[in-house]
Amino acid sequence: MKRFCHECGKEARKGENVCIHCGTPFIQNEENVKEGIQNKLEVKEPMPKKQKRIWQIIVGVFVIVIGFSIWANSYHSPKSVQKRFDKAIIKEDRDKIQKLIIHSDGSSVDKSEVEAFLTLVKEEGKTAASDLTDVVYTGKFLGIYEKYKMQSVDQFAANNKLLEGLSFTFNGTDTAESEREDELALYGPLLPGVYNVEALFESEYGDATVEGSLTLRNNMHGEYELIDLDIPIDYVTFHIENYENIKLEDSYIEFNDKKLSIMDEGETKEIGPLLIDGSQQITIVASLPWGEVTSEPIDIDDNNLYVNAELITQEDYDEVLDVLSRFGEEYVKSMAAKSTKPFKSVTSEGKEILKSNISNYDEYTGQLDLMEADKDSMSVDTNEDQTEVKLHTQFHFQNDYHEITETPDLSEEVISWVVGLSYNKEDSKWVIASVNHLNSWNGLEATDERKGSGKPQGPSKEAISSAEDNELEAELEEFVFDYTSASIEAINYRDFDLVSTYIEKDGPRYKEADDYIDYLDSKDIYEEWYGSELEKVEKEDDDIWKVTVIEEFEIIKPDSSDIKKFRTILIIKQIDNEFYVNKLTETNEI
Repeated sequence: MKRFCHECGKEARKGENVCIHCGTPFIQNEENVKEGIQNKLEVKEPMPKKQKRIWQIIVGVFVIVIGFSIWANSYHSPKSVQKRFDKAIIKEDRDKIQKLIIHSDGSSVDKSEVEAFLTLVKEEGKTAASDLTDVVYTGKFLGIYEKYKMQSVDQFAANNKLLEGLSFTFNGTDTAESEREDELALYGPLLPGVYNVEALFESEYGDATVEGSLTLRNNMHGEYELIDLDIPIDYVTFHIENYENIKLEDSYIEFNDKKLSIMDEGETKEIGPLLIDGSQQITIVASLPWGEVTSEPIDIDDNNLYVNAELITQEDYDEVLDVLSRFGEEYVKSMAAKSTKPFKSVTSEGKEILKSNISNYDEYTGQLDLMEADKDSMSVDTNEDQTEVKLHTQFHFQNDYHEITETPDLSEEVISWVVGLSYNKEDSKWVIASVNHLNSWNGLEATDERKGSGKPQGPSKEAISSAEDNELEAELEEFVFDYTSASIEAINYRDFDLVSTYIEKDGPRYKEADDYIDYLDSKDIYEEWYGSELEKVEKEDDDIWKVTVIEEFEIIKPDSSDIKKFRTILIIKQIDNEFYVNKLTETNEI
């Protein structure tokens, strides 16, 4: 008969006293066996240990499931989610906020959005969080329990500059375009918040970065906030304002080693997009009769950039200023000399123009104090004969127009001229070809100046001496004529006093003239004066001159009359700045 362990039910081999499976001792005699069998029939056997463990596990799992269910329903409830979200905001727990909040489309948020959201809450208070978020059902947790999260009011940023190579980051995170509508590029969805927006531009023409702040807090879904950044990027057209002065077919704009052709009206084709913040530059290479001229670098700071080509090189312009300065010095010399010979920097055509400025009457004394030029006024005038560079200039003189024997009283005179300069290719020099008065109500806005020598130029010593001699002769001539006229009156009126004031009282002529009137009176002779001519003035001593005069008279006698010419020589003295006849040296009929 087979034996079985009453504890585990395994079969026991013959001779075994202990169950090799569970260690339970076997009953050793038949009576005990029978009794045991009887007991099994009458008494319920105890539960095996393994079964007991299984039941313990089942009960434990049941308890855990019930507890977990209670926890899960509570933890994922709307109230709990809201409470945990509010607490995370207070503690600024970025990780918990990121886990608790989603976009309206169910997508997750990144840490940069959480940072912007917290900044907004700090600035506007907790109401910003409650106004812009809500608890929403998001499905089943473990497929059993209802799950909830915080959902934001989706925000969108918009850009209205649709330029190739332009992208944006929000709080340092690259954000691609979500869609385009009405010529706008939209970026989002984003959490409500205060973002540091960075515009990035990369192109073959250069790179740029612009930063700014953008607050996204619209309460309505679907609205957007325009990115209000001054992004210095655009398509650019260049306009050469003085294009008529250059040879367009041989001129161009140079940019980034590229040559841009200049069209008929002085503009280029549109290129770009370019940076227009002044960080990039162009140069204008202009073709002119005297060579190729490259401008200084010009900043690109507008989408329609109006510029002027340089018409001469800086070296040539410095020479032009020197020529103008020399011309100012030569001008005062020419005016003082009453001649165009002092002009060395002026062409023969220019001298003909300037000849009309020279006074034929008054004397000139002057000096050049300052020469000013306006480079911005420069233009090129091409006529049949030659090409001239026209420049607005202004010359500051100290001068005076005066009699030659007068001491000049200098005062300022400012003359504005449009000066035309031509270029002599043979000797590579600039000369003045034309000078015309500049009519300008606003005056000259000078860009450059040259100081004058300040050295006065006036009539020559020879001219002054000659003029003084001429003036003395004129004064002596006038005196002799007055003396002769008075003598005729004294003779005809028989009154010496009419001429006595012209004769030196202590001189030999005084008594001689008085006696001569008495003599004529005794002979009943009268005289009529027909005129005199000053023939010669000779200086005898200081304030003493020998004057020779040719005179013509009609001698009227009681019975006849004769017209006669005489050469008369008088000695005239100057006493206290007054002339007097000292002596009648001789008078001979011619």
